[in-house]
Amino acid sequence: MRAISSIATATVFALSCVAANSAPSAEEVRNVLSYYYGGSETTPVLVEFKLCEDVHREGLDKNNCKNEIDPQSLEVGESVYAWMNFIVPREERGEILMQFKHNGVIRGARKANVHGAIRYRTWRKVQFSRAGEWQIPILYDNALNVSEIDTVTLTVTDPLVTQVFPEDAEQE
Repeated sequence: MRAISSIATATVFALSCVAANSAPSAEEVRNVLSYYYGGSETTPVLVEFKLCEDVHREGLDKNNCKNEIDPQSLEVGESVYAWMNFIVPREERGEILMQFKHNGVIRGARKANVHGAIRYRTWRKVQFSRAGEWQIPILYDNALNVSEIDTVTLTVTDPLVTQVFPEDAEQE
């Protein structure tokens, strides 16, 4: 129960600081530090998930998303980066697993190793082969068990199928 409470607190802390763009309260900082320094065998927190055209490789924005893409505007065959930012407890080591599901069928998977960090950013290049709704369960495997961190849902369109034709077009 403590792990779930810590995860929720860390998530609320991260979101409230970004949304308000202000300093967190002392209690919020204590909760996050307690989670980071004392959270052994605890699931990482997914702070952000973005789809990006690319990832900055140098400069002040190094390892950050470059040109975020609306997850509801993807097209079949379009290559994008699935970019994620985690807070991982200091002593934790494991793998992040992403499953790419279309109509309940796993069509692909990617993995990334993670270790303790306040800001652990990772990304994988992905491509969606079918139009429709996709679910991306994001899992954590620490060799003892596998737990779900979050699920992202997005929509992929096929530009050839979704073209809008004028109503007054001639039809044979």
